[in-house]
Amino acid sequence: MQRKRVLAANLPSIASFVGLALAFVFVPFITFLSTRSAPAVLSFATLFLLLGAYWRAETWRDFAARFTEVARQPLAIAIASFVFAAFASVSWSVEPLMSLQYAFRLLGNCLLGFAFVVVIADQNRRHIMKFLLVGLVITLPLLANELHGPFQLRQPFSDTLGSESLNRAVLVTSILAALFLALACAEKWLCWLALSLSVVAAVVAVLSSSQSSVLFWGVVAIAWPLAVYAPRATARAVTATAFACLVLFPFFAMLYTPWMRQLLGGVPEDVVHATSAEIRLSIWENFAELIPHEPLLGWGYYAERAMSKGLAGPAASAVIGSAHPHDVAIQLWVDFGLLGVLVAGLIGLAWLRRLLQAETAVLAAAGAITAGVFAVWMVSHGAWQEWWLAMMSLVFATLLRSAPGGQAISFWRKAETPAHPSCHGVMPPRT
Repeated sequence: MQRKRVLAANLPSIASFVGLALAFVFVPFITFLSTRSAPAVLSFATLFLLLGAYWRAETWRDFAARFTEVARQPLAIAIASFVFAAFASVSWSVEPLMSLQYAFRLLGNCLLGFAFVVVIADQNRRHIMKFLLVGLVITLPLLANELHGPFQLRQPFSDTLGSESLNRAVLVTSILAALFLALACAEKWLCWLALSLSVVAAVVAVLSSSQSSVLFWGVVAIAWPLAVYAPRATARAVTATAFACLVLFPFFAMLYTPWMRQLLGGVPEDVVHATSAEIRLSIWENFAELIPHEPLLGWGYYAERAMSKGLAGPAASAVIGSAHPHDVAIQLWVDFGLLGVLVAGLIGLAWLRRLLQAETAVLAAAGAITAGVFAVWMVSHGAWQEWWLAMMSLVFATLLRSAPGGQAISFWRKAETPAHPSCHGVMPPRT
């Protein structure tokens, strides 16, 4: 009986330990094997962290109040409006069932991010850093070996091998390494180790074929010093630049693609092929030409899937075979039209407001990482893919919501140690 009481008293700490291990050790590792599995692992991590928070709360009302507090924030309301727009677009989508399916997947992704934002506030930064350090120390050597090592470990788990199949894993690991550096700067703890791991991650990115990872590190290397010097001005500049790109880039793609092709004519052919520049220009041009057909409301959420399969009629015939525009601005206009741009503007304002509320070191790091992430968003994968949205929730929620400080947390309470009071049926041991 005494052992059961001790175990019951330690359930919150055990659940939090498992949740942190899944989120910051296993998520980096699972991206090495299968990036698309990361949201599932993060879901289990969030579940364990929720259980820990539930068992630690004194009353149901206290537990629920944490959710309502986050739900009332302008950023949560702005993101909810984007989800609402995705469901509303079903009514005008060229492929309603497909838009409805992906709208539900977007809702699930946002609920996962919302729950993680709530529960990560329980955890202190230094404690998170210990788990994340383990995850990076495991994953970076595995990536380096897979790229240039004598044997490939992913073969039993993946049908696609080689450097290109690792691009997403390299990108996610790069962003997590930047997160570790950001937490180290905020805490002024393990800074040199964090910087060393970031350099290793950047080197792995350069050695891989992941151009997105190289772009991410390049932008972060430029933006971070500026953000340290002028954090609030940099945050405003990043947000304004991002919104300008969302508004103007599709029209730039329509008007100036022929001129860009002429510029590429003077670039060595092997460089053009290696960077997929010619292919990207064609994809951007073809998708951007769809925007004038539906400029106000767009073609419907995830309509590009229907277009790539030839389901959207003659107007979309030019994009058959292209799964998505490889650009968040064009995809936003194609899916939602001007409505999407207005909603994105609301999200941008709410995001800037949240950034400006952060402490200076966190603000500088978050501004720089935001710049790097948006740069990748402008040239790379599908804008609304689940693994990408899950990683953004993990990184920015951890950076902006985790608690400062880092006293050691004991993950096992002795019988004579008073436990946190609980009203959920778990009684602390009597002393």
